[in-house]
Amino acid sequence: MRHFASQIAVFSFMVAALMAWQSTLLWAAPTQITTDPAWDSHPAWSPDGSRIAFNSDRSGNYDIWVIPAAGGIATQITTDSGSDSSPAWSPDGSQIAFFSDRSGNADIWVIPAAGGIASQITTDPAHDVFPAWSPDGGQIAFRSSRSGNDDIWLVPAAGGFANQITTDLASDQAPSWSPDGNQIAFYSDRSGNEDIWVICVGGPSATEVSTWGQIKATFRK
Repeated sequence: MRHFASQIAVFSFMVAALMAWQSTLLWAAPTQITTDPAWDSHPAWSPDGSRIAFNSDRSGNYDIWVIPAAGGIATQITTDSGSDSSPAWSPDGSQIAFFSDRSGNADIWVIPAAGGIASQITTDPAHDVFPAWSPDGGQIAFRSSRSGNDDIWLVPAAGGFANQITTDLASDQAPSWSPDGNQIAFYSDRSGNEDIWVICVGGPSATEVSTWGQIKATFRK
């Protein structure tokens, strides 16, 4: 009985500690990272957690910027007169993908994370937006209207022929890779409501995984 009571005490302590830890996560006050009067949005953590990429109009134009995750001096990465948005880090942290209208319409571009010359990855006259790197760094998923409908597409990270992944007549948005790179999650209104769907890369069809409206699909590692 004494042994059982001690087990109960240990278990109760563990539950209390877990609840306290969860409370800290749920109720911790947020920390302001940028303080510029411009519009800063679309943050994206670097793979090592040390930096945050974001887009901002602080230069008078929407560009990609990077700031230390703890705050500090932000560095401007893109300087083109076009509008650059939605940064996405390569898995090794050496490059940042984004979409830009600098070519006359929205296309996917990639630039070194330290800044430099940007490379145009897609060149279709349709709108290609919201890039997401595959975990192995070899491909970039994105949303495109090139089929006449918003679908998920894949293109080699170095550029090349793009493959259409979803073909439903509904609007498919915001691709997000599974950690093993075998599946892509996205949200779609194909069920009559914005829900989360998952499709195997190269698979025949998508599977619905949520039954009520969502904003963005995100896999947790």
